[in-house]
Amino acid sequence: MKIAVVFDDGLDKPDGVQQCILTLNNWLTKQGHEVHYIVGETKRTDIPNVHVAARNIPVKFNGNRLTIPLPTSQAKLKTLLDEIQPDILHVHVPYSPFMGAKAIKAASPIVGVVGTFHVLPYGFVARYGTRLLGLWLRSSLRRFNALYAGTSAAAAFATWSMHLPTGTLPHPVNVAAFQTTKPAQRSDRLQVVFLGRLVARKGALQLVQAIAGLSTATKSKIQVHLGGRGEQLDVLARLIETHHLQDIISMDGFISEAAKPSYLAQADIAIFPSISGESFGISLLEPMAAGAGVVVGGNNPGYASVLGAWPETLFDPTDTPAFTTYLEELINNSQLRATIHASQQAAIKQYDVTLIGQEWLKIYQHAIAAQAQTAKH
Repeated sequence: MKIAVVFDDGLDKPDGVQQCILTLNNWLTKQGHEVHYIVGETKRTDIPNVHVAARNIPVKFNGNRLTIPLPTSQAKLKTLLDEIQPDILHVHVPYSPFMGAKAIKAASPIVGVVGTFHVLPYGFVARYGTRLLGLWLRSSLRRFNALYAGTSAAAAFATWSMHLPTGTLPHPVNVAAFQTTKPAQRSDRLQVVFLGRLVARKGALQLVQAIAGLSTATKSKIQVHLGGRGEQLDVLARLIETHHLQDIISMDGFISEAAKPSYLAQADIAIFPSISGESFGISLLEPMAAGAGVVVGGNNPGYASVLGAWPETLFDPTDTPAFTTYLEELINNSQLRATIHASQQAAIKQYDVTLIGQEWLKIYQHAIAAQAQTAKH
């Protein structure tokens, strides 16, 4: 099967959407399928069949920094698609009218078109901006044979904003790639690990504030690692210094994809205090796959879809006193952590790319068959 992946942003950043795209399509490639990436501005040269279709400009949307394409030529996209001759177009949604929509319109009538939806809104602008975009994209959205989101919450928002019925299928993680020998304990302290962008909605600031409120005895039991970079870097550094937490919290900077499994595996507590705007929770699945002790997160709809089986792993990061109390209890209850760990290690298998990938192949085959019937008429 030939699959053309359409993604308006670039593949350079190691963010959640990029990880979802590459995890699935690396697996599909290993199964013998031919994958092409029709993407916005990308500098990576280690991914085969990357076709850069546009120049991109940086924007801030839904609490994230991303890039969107400048207008590209539909004629050039048609020439590219005629050369590739894909069986399926897998479009990552929302997409731009300046690139993604043009790629859909340039595709042959016999090509199946499916999509993955990646957004839950972080505020009014993102919510209604996405709905307006759905209206703008209406003509190209009619071409879809199927649209899926990672969670029921994201699927409901996709149905509302894109005006398409949307199914639910979890995003995949390559469990085997994250399985690594858990590093030896470097001290008698519990290792608390945060890994993510240092931006407001990811909650790193709230985590530091909650740690500052812990009792002296509890602080002595932990070592906290903040992995990532972003606009809050200096603010976090000052807050750590203000509360005299330099001996407890280390700021580890950017963690490469190669180093990520061992970085997450060291965690006795992997914590992701995201406030909102999470359509899924691939950042929760990766530490589970790496064998982290227990994975906990902010109680937002996307994260709740992954952690809902363990209500004791969800908390409100915006309520600092309650967040501090939550951490006190979690740090001091080894039995609770062990029980959740065993359950999470069993649950991670359902998200493995070997299972999710097979589901996508069924979706592709159904879309191709459906489109062939449509083309006949």
